[in-house]
Order: sequence, then C-alpha cells, then structure tokens
Amino acid sequence: MSGNSDNDRPTPLFSPACIQNPYPTYREHATRGPVQRLSALPRTWGVFRHQVFATLIRDRRLSSDRTAELFRSYDPGLAEFHEFRSHLKQWLLFLDSPEHARLRRKLNAGFSPSAIQSLRPRVEEIAQDLMGEFGDATDVDLMRSFAHPLPVGVICRLLGIPTALYPRCVKLSDDFAAWFADPRRSAVTARTAAAAVLELTEIMAETVRTAESSSGNELMRVLLELEREPNAVSREALHAQCVLLLIAGHETTRGLIGNAIYLVLTQAPEVVRAFDEEALLRSTVEEVLRFESPIQTIGRTVTEDLQYQEVTLTAGETLFFMIGAANRDPEQFSDPDKFDPRRPHNRHLAFGGDDHVCLGGTLARMEAQVALRSLFSRFPHALLRCGLPEWYPGFRLRTLRSLHAQLEPS
Repeated sequence: MSGNSDNDRPTPLFSPACIQNPYPTYREHATRGPVQRLSALPRTWGVFRHQVFATLIRDRRLSSDRTAELFRSYDPGLAEFHEFRSHLKQWLLFLDSPEHARLRRKLNAGFSPSAIQSLRPRVEEIAQDLMGEFGDATDVDLMRSFAHPLPVGVICRLLGIPTALYPRCVKLSDDFAAWFADPRRSAVTARTAAAAVLELTEIMAETVRTAESSSGNELMRVLLELEREPNAVSREALHAQCVLLLIAGHETTRGLIGNAIYLVLTQAPEVVRAFDEEALLRSTVEEVLRFESPIQTIGRTVTEDLQYQEVTLTAGETLFFMIGAANRDPEQFSDPDKFDPRRPHNRHLAFGGDDHVCLGGTLARMEAQVALRSLFSRFPHALLRCGLPEWYPGFRLRTLRSLHAQLEPS
C-alpha cells in the first residue's frame, strides 16, 4: 500500500489550529496526491481534490454503511453499543442501493421543490417571530437566537413534534452530533449519544402514533406510506428515518445560516442591501455553501480492494471525501479563497456528489435565503461584535459556536 512516509507528513488534521482554519492544511494535503492517508486516524484515507471527489465517490466498491468505522475504536466491547449501531444502520444515510434508492424515491416527495416552496411563508413567519423576541437588545447572539431555532422550528413542524419538546430535541440532537463529529469518539460521548438516540426514538414513536390519527402534513404522510407499500419498512426503521431527519434537518442548516450571516458581514457587507435581488440572494447562499461548507466531510467504506492511480485501498478501510477541501480547489474554482457572492458556475460539492446527495438540500437553501433576507431587511446596519470566530470543535461540521452582533433597526 503506497502513501506518504513518516518523515514527509503534512500538517495533522483535526488539531485546534486546523479546526479554526482548516484550509491551509487541506491545501497542503491536496498537493501530495489524489488520495492521502490520514495519519490521525487508523485505516483511513482522504480525498482533497474536486475532480477526484466527483469521480471516485460514484465507485460501487465504496459503501455508505460506515457504521463499522464509527464504532471501530470500541472493539472488543462493541456489544455495549449493539443496539445503537443497529439503529444507525437503518438510517437512509448509511444505506446502499437498492434499498437506498427505493427509500429515497419515496422520501423525495416530502422534499420536492413544490413541497419546499409551500413552506416558505411558514419559514418567513418563524424568522419574523424570532427577530421579534430580540426586543430592545442590541447585542444578540444570532446563533442561539436565530440561526439555530429557525431550522429547529421548521423540521420539528414538518415531523409534527409538539412545540414543548423542541428544546429537548435540540439537546438530544446536539449530544449525538458531539459524538458523530469527533474523529476520536470516546466511549463516554458514545454512551451519551446512544442514550440521546434512544430518547429521540421514543419521541418519534409517539409522534408517529399521533400522525396516524390526524391528517398530518406531506412529509409525515410520505413516511407513513413506507409501512403500507410492498416491501414495507418496519416500524422500527420508520422511527430511525424520523430521528435522522430531525437531527440532519437542523444541525447542518444551523451552520449554513450562521456561516452565511458571518460571511456576509465580514466579507461582503455591500450585498446586505441588495437581497431583494433574487438571483443575488440565491448565489450568495451557494457561495456560502462552497466557501464555508457546513458539512466538511462525508465518509465511505471500501468493500473490496480498489486501485486509484498509485494508491491501493483495501477492503474495510475508510475513505473521507473532504468537502471543504474540494470546494476550495484552485483547479476547479478561480480565486477559491475569495468569498464572491456573484460567483458564476459554482459547482460546489457541499451536498455530496452521488445518489446520496443531501435529501434536504432544497429546504436548507430556502431556509438560508429566508434567514438572510429577513434579518438584513430588518437590520441592514448590523455589525459583528465578536473577534476571532469560535468554531464547533468537530471535524465533520463547520459551525460557529456563537455569533454576537450589534443590531439596529433600519
């Protein structure tokens, strides 16, 4: 198996300095070959180039079931997490075709463009309500008070979760994300994440029972139909998809909205007063997705030996596709380290590049567009009060911990 020698390693990934600004480290890795061994993690490789990413991720010798990698460090005591892993293996995120394709076709109906557009008035209402809660405060943490609760309100409403349970669902989702985003995943955080998933499953079980006796909404109707068709999914698998949708529906969109606000205010404040221009609003969100991708990496498991140029990947190894690196690849994007809200032909990979492309991508885009337009229409003179940004410590998610701003109405 080929790779870099011990004496010729690039700057380690996942260090605090790298998490603060990963892009120089990504660039250093990218110059050393199309596929790089990641010395910080056992049996793990990384892809840092846009073209290699777009090509290799479609290779059928790669599996989306990477639960073995998630629990690798706990062997031989894996029995403790057997139920936790069994739950995750049912997530659409970790399924391969044909099962993935079958479920994805059904779930697409709940996230169709028309279904998402029908939600826009409700998202705008949530945004206005949240800003109304700012009151007379001039120093507002926009992560805590706006970027996070907005997508929580949207996905919880889609799933029919009672409003009183929103804060608890956020706490449990964060417990899972803290484990999932940590490359080293201690047994302590795994136990917390397992307990969180168990409680979320119980919440979703009750929510599904309630939905069965009501008209519900389009997404819940689609989910319930999964049990009634030929080759139906089990009730347990239905609950698993609901838990995935809940967690994924706000954890990454929180990052997208927060990153968008931060980048507009620090890199392109001139566009704040031009968000009535629909094309600019859309292209700004696309550039945020490229420049500070809220999901920094997606993983695949090698199912059989795979040769790519000079590198041999063996069955059982893990391959990380580094979204944040591919989206700053100078071979794909001109001046990639410049935030350009009007960037043309922005073929980023923020939502992936194969048949697992993010199910909720259209919803996330719409929520970010509504968030930017609503916030800056009301507070066109907003100024950041924070200095150096503090990023969430995990390597999978690129999310700000806080975003304090001085707000003055127009």
